[in-house]
Amino acid sequence: MTYQLNAPLFQAERYVERHVPRDATVLVDSNVWIDLVDDGFPPRRVVWFWELNTDPDVERRYPRGWRQMDYVVATNTLRANILTHAASVRPVVAAIAHSTARASFGTGTNLVTVYRVRPNGPVHAPWWLPGYGSTTPPRSGPDKGQAR
Repeated sequence: MTYQLNAPLFQAERYVERHVPRDATVLVDSNVWIDLVDDGFPPRRVVWFWELNTDPDVERRYPRGWRQMDYVVATNTLRANILTHAASVRPVVAAIAHSTARASFGTGTNLVTVYRVRPNGPVHAPWWLPGYGSTTPPRSGPDKGQAR
């Protein structure tokens, strides 16, 4: 009753509001989309991850797909969809693989990570990312459910 499950999500959204330029393109889940747009981010710059390669309007705006994303906000919803539908969300997987974690909030299944996409940069895939990461979870750290 005293632990706020959404606290990491709200912290990540506050981080985005303070540190991500309003003209950046941010790849998010549907909950974060609503909150960022309500907080003044242009709706055309906040992309729901399922639409990245399935919505013709999004494909017209971003013909280079994930390479035109500047940030990804990886929530448990986004990670769960990647793990269960990796083939359907390949561009999201590629965006995260070619990103650097900028900030993380929470632990375990409540972990929310803000990634900065670097399309031409080296691959820095998290352990759980299909096709890039390891099949072995870390023994310690936030992905194991421990604070940094």
